[in-house]
Amino acid sequence: ASTLHDNIALRMHSIASKEAINALAQRQKLHFDNTPLAVIEWDNAFNVTSWNASASKMFGYSPEEALGQHINFIIPPSQQNASIMSIYQVLSGSGGHHVRNQNIRKDGKIIYCEWFNTMLRDASGNVVGIASLVQDETAYKKAQDEIERLAYYDTLTNLPNRRLLVDRLNQSLKASKR
Repeated sequence: ASTLHDNIALRMHSIASKEAINALAQRQKLHFDNTPLAVIEWDNAFNVTSWNASASKMFGYSPEEALGQHINFIIPPSQQNASIMSIYQVLSGSGGHHVRNQNIRKDGKIIYCEWFNTMLRDASGNVVGIASLVQDETAYKKAQDEIERLAYYDTLTNLPNRRLLVDRLNQSLKASKR
């Protein structure tokens, strides 16, 4: 009777553990599906293995279109060499890596994104992939560019103003001193 009781207790504990694991997996899926950040996972060759709804909205590709694609499908050709260097920094580092760069949407539009990358490791510590959180900073970048334009150019004539002249003179003086 004691053995039967122990078996029933173990089975109930096993069921409770499976329910807890399922609940945790469901919460993680909700986070993955509903976060405003693009969440992309890559294999070691930087091919997409996971692509959430925010990534689809940001880059214009459905998960079916993105899965298996190499990272260059969202990197403009002019930025691909810098992208390769960034990839090697992520793979050779031990922690996370943060970078801002240009990206290209499915419709060809250039967007400015902030990337937070980290390695994914298995239980043995081997790198099995990379996880990226991506935020679209295009509106922020445009606002910064407009502020800089307003600071250095006349709003009526769009000609360089005195502040730009003084800035360029200071840069030239510093360069000539070197």
